This record gives sequence, structure tokens and C-alpha cells, in this order.
Amino acid sequence: MNKDSKRLHIELLRIMAIYLVMFNHTGANGFVYFLGTHGTFGYWVYLFVSIFSKVAVPIFFMISGALLLSKNEDVITVLKRRFLKYLVVLVVFSFVCYFYSVGFRFFEISLSDFFKHIYAWSITPGYWYLYAYLAYLLTLPFLRKIAQNMSGKEFVYMIIVFFIMQMITVFQYFAWGGEVRLNSNFTLFFISSSVFFPLFGYFIERKVPLKYYTRKNVVVAGVIGIVAIIACCMLTTYHCKITQWQEGSCQQFFTILIFIPAGAMYFGLKYYFDKHQVKIWFRKILTAVGSCTFGMYLFEHIYRNLTSLVHSKLVLYVHPFLATFVWLFAAFTLGFCVTFILKRIPIIKKLL
Repeated sequence: MNKDSKRLHIELLRIMAIYLVMFNHTGANGFVYFLGTHGTFGYWVYLFVSIFSKVAVPIFFMISGALLLSKNEDVITVLKRRFLKYLVVLVVFSFVCYFYSVGFRFFEISLSDFFKHIYAWSITPGYWYLYAYLAYLLTLPFLRKIAQNMSGKEFVYMIIVFFIMQMITVFQYFAWGGEVRLNSNFTLFFISSSVFFPLFGYFIERKVPLKYYTRKNVVVAGVIGIVAIIACCMLTTYHCKITQWQEGSCQQFFTILIFIPAGAMYFGLKYYFDKHQVKIWFRKILTAVGSCTFGMYLFEHIYRNLTSLVHSKLVLYVHPFLATFVWLFAAFTLGFCVTFILKRIPIIKKLL
């Protein structure tokens, strides 16, 4: 099996994750569509999909951990090659988004306002991930030392402790309705998403012995992942009933167990592509689309806006939830085409 085929699971994970990121930002048209359907069978379907979509960011962090934590680079290389690159990406593409938000009118641009926004907030809500990723890159030299020197049992211990901490959050909610919480001084550094998920991805990619990659284990992992999402659905429903189905608070338990389906997806796709040969044309498609996902993420809100007419027209003929997925496919396709072209420009290619 050639080296490229071993990476196809990562390319497909990227493609699935960016599509789910887009879904995360559809609001009442998709992501929180379930709020208006409680009491129906469809409610559980819509809620399941919404919670499942939350695997997107964990998967991106897991991929980064799988690819970067095994490398050996000095601090200067990390700062110059990785941190500086993404800092430039944040500033440059935030400015493009800012320019877009003012309708491409130069006279409305305020540089002081722009830099204040990217310092304290972000130009577009989706860019929170870039800030988290920059923080992750600054810790990369330390995380590499940790990951490369951890044993398999220590990784399992980390996952178990992470699960216990998530369960404590559930317990304290049911016990005291969220009014009493675990002492804030009791903190674990690896509970942070930008630490746990890169290590989790490294563990699945590099540390899980090949003997565990069996069809039976993939099925078991998939079933456990589905059960975890169902548990999140039930917790969310209980919480929504108490809070009168308010959008602002409905997501409290969305990600409480999301590491389980995220890990199951990574594990399952790695198993599939390690055990199966794929057609050359399919490999080329996955590689081409996967390599464009970062560029698609940077302007995904613009692509959704430009293709929103697809949803408004289609919703007249098909179910609104289905119309949302078709709309996102149009936005996804536009994003791929634009990014594919931009990556042919030498300077921009280095950033994408």
C-alpha cells in the first residue's frame, strides 16, 4: 500500500469536518432547527445531526495532533514556520472579511477599529478557532515532549480522566441545577480542547497497536459513539425543557461526550483506508478537496452568504432541513473552486 493511501483517512476527515463546520453556522435553518420541532419524531433526528456536527473542531485538532506531534522541530522553527504563518493568516484574512463586511468600500475602513477587533474579539465568529490554534502552536514544543514520551496506558489514563471530568459536569447539574460547581482551582491542563484533542489524535494515529484495528472494534466504537450522541440528545432535551427551549442555552451538553464519536470516526476511517485499496481517481479527489479545506474554512461564511439563494428557492419545494444540506453543498463547492484557484497563486498558496 503506498504512503498516500495511508493519509486518505485524514483527507476525508478534513472534508467531513469542514462541511460540518458550515452546518454549525446555519442557525435556525439547520443547526438549531430542532428547537422548533420538539414533540415530534423529527426533533430527535434534527438534534442528533446538530450534536453530531460538533465533532468538526475536535477532528481538526486531532488531525493536527496526529500530524504535528510526531515531528521534531526546535522552538525557532515552530515560531517562524508555524506560529508566524497562522498569525499572518489571521490578520490578512480577517482584513479581507472586514473589507467584505463594509461592502468593499475603502472609505468605511477603520484600521484602529479593525485591529481592536482582531485583538479583543474576532472579525467573524468562526475565527475563534484560529486564536485557539495559535495558542496550541505556542504549546507545540511542550506537547510534543509529552506525546512522544507517553505510554499507551498513560494515554488511556488521560482519556478516562477526561471522561470522568465530563461526567462530573453532568452530575453537578443534576445534583444542584448548575448552581454549585466543582472548585475552579481543581483544574487539569489536558482538559483544554487544544491540548486533549491533539493528544487524542496522536494516540489513535501513532500509539494504538495495529492488532486493535479490526472490524469488530470499529463497529463497537461506532455503536459507543452513537450511544454517546444519544446521551447528549437526552441531556440537551432535559436542559431545554427546564430553560424553556432558549437558543442561547440549549447547547450546554452538546459536546459533553463528543470526544467519543470523534474518536470513533477517526478510528473507523483509519481502519478502512489502512485495510482497503482505493481507486486512483478517488484518491486524487480526496487529496484535492482535502487540501482546500483550510481555505474553505477561512471564507466559509462568505460562501454561505453567496449561495443562500439556493436555500431560499429550494425550501419552497423540499423539506427545509434537506434544503439546508443542498445549500451547504453549493457553498462547499463554491469554496472548493475558489480555494483551488487561489492555491495556484504562489504567495497565497503558502498561506492556504
